[in-house]
Amino acid sequence: RQFLTESVVLAVFGGILGAVFAYWTSDFIFLFAPSLPYRFAIDTAPDVRVLTFALAVSLTAAFAFGLLPALRASRSDATAVVKAGASDAGLNLQRGRMFNGVVVTMVALSFVTLFLSILFTRSLNNVRAMSPGFATTDRLLATFDVALGGQDRREGLAFYKQLTERANGLPGVHNAALVTIVPLGDRNSTSRVYADDQTYGLDDVGVPTWRSSVSAEYFATMGTPLLSGRTFDERDRADATRAVIINQVLSKQLWPNEDPLGRRLRFDRTGGGTTVQVVGVIGDGRYFNMGETPRPAMFYPIDQVPATLVTLVVHAGGRPLDLIAPLRAAARSIDPTIPMFDVKTIDVHLSSSMWMFRLGAGIGGALGLLALALAAGGLYGIMTFSVNQRVRELGIRIALGAQRGQVLSLVLRRGLILVGSGIVLGLAGSIGISKMLTNVLFGVSPNDPRTLMAVAVVLTGVALAASLLPARSATQADPVNVLRTE
Repeated sequence: RQFLTESVVLAVFGGILGAVFAYWTSDFIFLFAPSLPYRFAIDTAPDVRVLTFALAVSLTAAFAFGLLPALRASRSDATAVVKAGASDAGLNLQRGRMFNGVVVTMVALSFVTLFLSILFTRSLNNVRAMSPGFATTDRLLATFDVALGGQDRREGLAFYKQLTERANGLPGVHNAALVTIVPLGDRNSTSRVYADDQTYGLDDVGVPTWRSSVSAEYFATMGTPLLSGRTFDERDRADATRAVIINQVLSKQLWPNEDPLGRRLRFDRTGGGTTVQVVGVIGDGRYFNMGETPRPAMFYPIDQVPATLVTLVVHAGGRPLDLIAPLRAAARSIDPTIPMFDVKTIDVHLSSSMWMFRLGAGIGGALGLLALALAAGGLYGIMTFSVNQRVRELGIRIALGAQRGQVLSLVLRRGLILVGSGIVLGLAGSIGISKMLTNVLFGVSPNDPRTLMAVAVVLTGVALAASLLPARSATQADPVNVLRTE
């Protein structure tokens, strides 16, 4: 009853502190939420079910870790314990084995969480370092929807053209252009395309291709390189031959080792329907998310494939956010019924596409540090307990001539053995778990040896730091006082 009472009290207070901490950190996830043009609700506050589960875990831990020692103590032979005196050799051996198992388990869990957090962090850094296929600074995005003003997509073209002209006339603006679907946004559109000069079988489904409509200055405004051909111009009117600009991936898939300029695409396997002519080829980029492999993409002239919902891209030197008020005033002077919304810089737009990587790195890092702190605290507690239990042995060793350095290494060796065992278990667990994360990692192997080595070195260093203080106290044992207690 005494053991159980102590365990329950500790568990209850730990559960209360955990619940308080959960409320304090409940909004942590919003630091990684993407910037979207619409509202979404996420209730992160712990509810009754979560708190009930946490209470159940706390009580289970109390009984699991308090009941076993209590049962062992209640079954002990009182006469044998008294005869054993202060040594309690058998009981201390059982305690030592149990404590050793706890430390090894904590170190193994720490290894796994640290390893995963480093993998997510490296993935995030790799994503940030890569090029999305367009410029990532000094651009402002502002979205409009002419349907909110009662216009269809053809009628809205006049509004968008006037808006682009006025945006180009604003001070500090280098270029302004239109795009119906911004790469790496929350809206996407795809088509399955076929080369018009090729024959396809019944089971051929074509090439899934990301698509968008843009104005003539889009590629110059976004800094997307044109590799061959031309961009859109006055030749790509609504009544002219349908034109399209494709990226390298689509060019290589449809016409490997051939010049795609002048070739035609179709959207039907059998050869019927509309065809479009390739007038230019641009460099590859990222369209759905930053972690994707390069995929096919194509762009139509906005005069030929218009839309009601369009984003204005403005390349401005200096501070793009200073253009928000002038752009809104220009739009209102053209048509006050059409609102401007989802206004953001290009770097904010890109950060939204990386929210999954940032969330994984943030939560993984927090859990990794927490697990590391628990492992260090557990190892320190176990080493302190072990030194207190062996103080007479260590004092006798010193009395018989053992050097302080030998005693220090003796104590540290035990801590390193425990950590080494935990690292081996954690290494096996990390390799098994990380294989399931291949699809959410970018530019880093799930079994990266450098990461595994770095985690092992960190845990070893923490183990040495946690064991050093108890080990030093062991070398301070006075053999005279130790022998006097016998």
